[in-house]
Amino acid sequence: MLEKVMELHFLLYAMMLMGGLGALGMLTTHLTYRRMIRKNTEVKSNLK
Repeated sequence: MLEKVMELHFLLYAMMLMGGLGALGMLTTHLTYRRMIRKNTEVKSNLK
């Protein structure tokens, strides 16, 4: 019984780790994408 509980905790921590890595990857992609758009449209957006 105890072994099953420990396996469940291991799976929970593994899922939390993978979720955290996924969120970090999404945040990095979002910031990189914003930086690329800002860099490419900086000259065009200053035309008024």
